[in-house]
Amino acid sequence: MPTSQQTDSSHDPRGSLWHRWDLHFHTPSSFDYENRSVTNQQIIDGLRAAEVRVVAVTDHHIIDVQRIRALQALAGNSLTVLPGIELRSDQGGEPIHYICIFGENCDLEHVWTTLQGRLGLTASAIASKGGNDRIYVPIEDAAKVTRELGGVISIHAGAKSNSIESIRNKEQFQQRIKYDITAQFVDLMEIGQLKDIDVHLNTIFPAIGLDKPLCLCSDNHDISQYRIRSPLWFRADPTFRGLLMVLREPRGRVFIGERPPELLRLAQNPTKYVRSVSFERKDSAPAAENWFSGRVHFNPGLVAIVGNKGSGKSALSDMLGLLGASKNADAFSFLSKKRFRHPVGGFAQHFTATIEWESGDSVSRSLAESPPTEDVERLKYLPQDHVEKVCNELAGLEERGFEQELKGVIFSHVPDALRLGQNSLDELVRFQTGEKQKRIDSLLKQLKDLSRERALIESQADPSFKREIEEKIKRRELELEAHDKAKPTDQINPSASGSTPPDPQLVTGITAAETEKKLVEDEIALAESKLKSAERRQAVAKRLLERIDNFQKDFDLFRTSLQDDATELQLTPSTLATFSVHTAAIIKIRDDAASEIAASNLLLDENNESGLRKKLATKQGALLDLQAKLDAPNRAFQAYLSALTQWQEIRSKLQGTSTEPESLAGLQATLLTLTDLPGQIAAQRSQQTSIAMEIHKEKLEQADVYRELYKPVQQFIDSHALAKNKLKLEFRAELTNEDFEDRLLSLLALNRRGSFMGVDEGRTKAESLTQAAVWGDWTSVNSFVSGVDAALHEDQRESPPPAVQLRDQLARGKKIEDVFNLVYGLEFLQPRYVLRWEGKDLSMLSPGERGTLLLVFYLLIDKGDMPLVIDQPEGNLDNHTVAKVLVDCIREARKRRQVFIVTHNPNLAVVCDADQIVHAHMDKGNGNAITYTSGSLENPAMSRHVTDVLEGTRWAFGVRGAKYDVAEGASPA
Repeated sequence: MPTSQQTDSSHDPRGSLWHRWDLHFHTPSSFDYENRSVTNQQIIDGLRAAEVRVVAVTDHHIIDVQRIRALQALAGNSLTVLPGIELRSDQGGEPIHYICIFGENCDLEHVWTTLQGRLGLTASAIASKGGNDRIYVPIEDAAKVTRELGGVISIHAGAKSNSIESIRNKEQFQQRIKYDITAQFVDLMEIGQLKDIDVHLNTIFPAIGLDKPLCLCSDNHDISQYRIRSPLWFRADPTFRGLLMVLREPRGRVFIGERPPELLRLAQNPTKYVRSVSFERKDSAPAAENWFSGRVHFNPGLVAIVGNKGSGKSALSDMLGLLGASKNADAFSFLSKKRFRHPVGGFAQHFTATIEWESGDSVSRSLAESPPTEDVERLKYLPQDHVEKVCNELAGLEERGFEQELKGVIFSHVPDALRLGQNSLDELVRFQTGEKQKRIDSLLKQLKDLSRERALIESQADPSFKREIEEKIKRRELELEAHDKAKPTDQINPSASGSTPPDPQLVTGITAAETEKKLVEDEIALAESKLKSAERRQAVAKRLLERIDNFQKDFDLFRTSLQDDATELQLTPSTLATFSVHTAAIIKIRDDAASEIAASNLLLDENNESGLRKKLATKQGALLDLQAKLDAPNRAFQAYLSALTQWQEIRSKLQGTSTEPESLAGLQATLLTLTDLPGQIAAQRSQQTSIAMEIHKEKLEQADVYRELYKPVQQFIDSHALAKNKLKLEFRAELTNEDFEDRLLSLLALNRRGSFMGVDEGRTKAESLTQAAVWGDWTSVNSFVSGVDAALHEDQRESPPPAVQLRDQLARGKKIEDVFNLVYGLEFLQPRYVLRWEGKDLSMLSPGERGTLLLVFYLLIDKGDMPLVIDQPEGNLDNHTVAKVLVDCIREARKRRQVFIVTHNPNLAVVCDADQIVHAHMDKGNGNAITYTSGSLENPAMSRHVTDVLEGTRWAFGVRGAKYDVAEGASPA
């Protein structure tokens, strides 16, 4: 927020804000002031001009009560004036200066009177000692009385003049003196140079085991020359109570520099900080229902929303989610159809809420209205139900919801230059692995062809198939034997038996007719053979042309796919890849075959008067006419010859050749080829394995892309002490089995004999195979696919395992190739992001640990800078986990984004040192009116609310503390 913005009260409802402080400032009341004509108004005007919000008047050896009262009156609410005094001590070396500071509302006369009396600072005492130059007050004396009066002590340190460093480190006892002074009497350390900060934080404090706030002050002795090496900022109410809170948070509430980082971020990103939420009750609301009214102003840092159960805490967080277009609206608890949006008893439609951002833009929405789906999410909200849902998914096998959360976190760490114009991690992965996936898709097509071929061969290698062939051979042999028995009985040619020979001219005619008939039959056989050959050539030519055409179309699509990338590089796709085909010879073969088919069909057409079949019928009729002119014996002999010819033709067909599959010779040839099938199956399996290994190689390369993308977030973890050492987080990208067991078992009938028989037994067997596999190792994956293949073809429940047929184990409607495509296609194997916490996989984490892990993502690892709202993050967590993990993560998150936390846990509100407390209270007797009051932890009113709600009242907190003291052996006060 702008530093020039001043509030009307010391206790701003926005809580602890960054203000400029000066805890070492002199007025003309100091004996060494340079310009004693300076007026009190000039002092106030000068400090306001320097944008100082709190000043401690620390004159040498005096608290000028009258001047301080005057300065306070002139300052009003715009500047807090703290009374103080600068003293010197002597610890055996150079004089050491220190300052005593008191509250703005202290009994100033009493304080000064007490200091004068106890420390010898009355005018007469100073005069008796020889004046101001001779005055010193041992720091232990001043610290004792200052603490009794409720004040604090700062001491000059580092390179500042009159520093505690004037006590040398030459002797060990001197080091001890410095430590005792710092540990026992000092609350703040006033350094002289910026370099002192690093020395104290990284060297001195770690060495002595102390941690004190460091401050750099003006030590101004002339307001007209007001300057400071670097401004001092405290994140606190501009009050003495604020200073006391700084003492308890020496790092998080102090900044020395031109402007705290939080204020810079706010100035640079005003659209990402919520300024306020206001409510409006519509006239349509029932008179007895008040619910919401007024406005809640928010701190840009950590806001803790507290209140008793049912007080309206989640109502406020839900409204932030609603107005910020949260994508988790389905998990709202208060603004749900079961509660405030209930279609019958709800009142959401009667109230409107408005969110205002620091940029000044605002959004108003009815509490019954959902944000449009196209609205951009401006606020990340994690309702309790959402966190629990994601954690439950984590307990399952898929972990999809959590993976999406994880991807968002990873993408937030990918540098803009490496995002390649993509809007999400999934889009970026697709962009970088798209060609690898296309190669996998191509390999899967090849695999499907191989799987079909192997399935066919395996069906032939099935012993039942061999038995079927052997049975067919037996039937053919029986048919041949029966046919041989039905051979026409031999008859003697009547002409050879001395009977009256037939007319020679008739015999010559019959012989000629038979020859002509035989020639026509041969022509028909030749035409049928040519037709069969032409049909085959035409089909092959058509298939070849279709394959070339398909490839042409694929190439055209491929070249089109180059358009965007080529255009971006100012290239022309048509010049990058060319493709030519030569199909003239194929087309000629196809067309010639078509012509031959047409000609053959015409010759063989029974209705063609000039065709071969009509010609055969004519020749057959002529032959029959001639044979009818023979006498009975010769006609019988001719009938015998015709029957013998038919018998021989049938026998030839039954005997057949090796190319005729259903003939005896063909079946015998098929039986002989069965001995080659194991070798063919082995060859097919080898090709399947080769394809599987190629697919595995492509998937490994996809995983490499994932590794490159998560590298920035892993580097962040490795460089972040909290993430690496305390939380022990580890990101990995690796190939993981998603659902092989389920997919395999869904293809099998688990009541059939085989290695996977039995529902539980089958799953156990499948899991034993996957658990033994190392998916990133080529050899292990090779062994896996071989092992699954073997388990499908032998019953490994027995020893030695007998062979079983895969097709006998299939579920209804499933095919052998389905199983092969699953096993060798490796589609169950996908690159995934994997997270381990303290060496444990997600599946090994308890529900509380999973919830903690999800919160850690958003609080610590997520680089998103939109406001983060979490409803009761302590959920299922124990206090130890909250204190050990969440507190530090929340402290980290508030350094880069606005954080809202609805909580019942004092660790999250108090130990996290919330910048603002928002206390929710519902008055059920006043129409359920909900009021939200807010302020800082140092604000007494808010402190009481926090104590009552989170600690169960101050009395209960004290009782617990007293009992803990007993356990630790402390004696009563």
